[in-house]
Amino acid sequence: MFVFANIKFLYLLIIIPLMIVLYIIVQARQRKRLIKFGNIKMLKGLMPNVSGYRPHVKFVLLMLAVALMIIALARPQMLKKQENVQKRGIEAMLVLDISNSMMAQDIAPGRLDYAKMLLSQLIDRLTDDKMGLIVFAGDAFIQMPITSDKVSAKMFLKTIQPDLIQRQGTAIGSAIDLAVKSFNDTKQSGGRAIFLLTDAENHEDNAVEAAKMARDKNITVNVVGIGTPEGSPIPVKGTMSYIKDKDGNVVVSKLNEELGKQIAAAGNGIYVRASNTGATIKALAKEIDKMQKGEFYSLSDDYDDKFYIPVWLALFVLIIEFFIFRRKNKRLSRINIFEKKTKQTMKYKLLAFIMTLVPFVNISAQKEARNVKEGNKQYVAQKFTEAQKFYEQGIADNSDSYSANFNLGNSLFRQKKYKEALEQYQKAATLTKEKKEIASAFHNVGNALMEEKNYEKSVEAYKNSLKANPKDDDTRYNLAVAQYLMKKQQEQQKQQQQQQKQKQQQQQKQEQQQEQQKQEQKQQQQPKMQQEQIEQILKALEQDERDVQERRKIQMGQRSKTDKEW
Repeated sequence: MFVFANIKFLYLLIIIPLMIVLYIIVQARQRKRLIKFGNIKMLKGLMPNVSGYRPHVKFVLLMLAVALMIIALARPQMLKKQENVQKRGIEAMLVLDISNSMMAQDIAPGRLDYAKMLLSQLIDRLTDDKMGLIVFAGDAFIQMPITSDKVSAKMFLKTIQPDLIQRQGTAIGSAIDLAVKSFNDTKQSGGRAIFLLTDAENHEDNAVEAAKMARDKNITVNVVGIGTPEGSPIPVKGTMSYIKDKDGNVVVSKLNEELGKQIAAAGNGIYVRASNTGATIKALAKEIDKMQKGEFYSLSDDYDDKFYIPVWLALFVLIIEFFIFRRKNKRLSRINIFEKKTKQTMKYKLLAFIMTLVPFVNISAQKEARNVKEGNKQYVAQKFTEAQKFYEQGIADNSDSYSANFNLGNSLFRQKKYKEALEQYQKAATLTKEKKEIASAFHNVGNALMEEKNYEKSVEAYKNSLKANPKDDDTRYNLAVAQYLMKKQQEQQKQQQQQQKQKQQQQQKQEQQQEQQKQEQKQQQQPKMQQEQIEQILKALEQDERDVQERRKIQMGQRSKTDKEW
């Protein structure tokens, strides 16, 4: 059987994948730097002594050595033999109350958590003793039978929660009876004890009588009171509220010290209130030391350490790594058994000769790289206008520079010049064949279009980015956002169109109604006008008749006057 004595050290193995990721990043950056100087295949021809695979081999060997050293720290062990070892000690049953009242927090960090902490320390104190674990609420059941395995005891202790028992309550008497029945041999010479951790809020049975029955069987019952006499409310799990009674009042759980003392007295044990962890453990340990020790046998495993094996292997791997050089051996490199001189090698030599004759060819590229570098400094300092100037100068030196065009787009984007930034990103996408660079350019194209609220085209840009780099989670997220905003925009446009149609229809209806009203008014006004005209005509006729009659009267009067004068 193969085990690790210090298994926690194996968590250090996470260093290996982290170092691998870091190594890949460094190699990728070095490759990008080489690309700036020229074609990779051409550069390899110019550097015949530089090995491409030896650094990788050295790194793999180094990581293997680190992994072996970590394994050595974990202390691998091989099972040598198993044997029954004679020990002297007592048998103890640890009885823990897990009712809802143990969730009260009148002692930090809570009654149940505090009790579990006490039991963990008590298990450490029971060095050569056997122990079992019982939990109870409304019912009681054995969590772990009596054993000398401390590791298992602590493991079971960690898993204890109030929801282990569905029936709620506090059946202390049932728990004591079950503990008495759980002891292995009633005729054993060693002492037997029950350690009861509870708030002593007994609602089920007669716990004092159960303690007396245990005493009659030479089993002592020790009680550890968990909580305070003042008590505290019982929180409801997963909520900010507290348990209430039938009348709606908050239930306050209090430590029943009187009942705890009665149980301890009936069981010929001691009662300790858990106010101080150290003092509580000392008091219980004192009682354990007083008890008679019995002889029993326990299965013991004898393991043989094998940590030296990975250590020696790690040293061997490191020695191999030391003698592997990053550069090729000049003497050995001359021996090319399988290599044939081809036109390709002659081509590289010719190119090398040309490059030695024309060193000034790369001057413009160097100027462009310097301007981009200075622009990056200004960009990091958030001086985007100054960064823009350097990037523009870099483009003037080399118009086909991807980094200059791409970074210029970034500086314009930060200045909220989205249209200009969009043009630079689109240009940058055409200046490279690297998929990641194409993906980055289209990603930023989508961002610029998003700022312009052109969601439909931004969706297309993000899709083009994902075609180049399908594993980019940021682009995938932005695509989802753009699709959502596009749908929302389309819905808004539809609503606006519908509203416009409704307005037009309403306007048409209003115009029709107004025309109808005008026509009705005209129709109503026409007869009124006719009547008024008729009345005016009649009045005029009447007036004419009156005028005629008056004229006649005047004429008649004149005639009579003349007759008199004559």
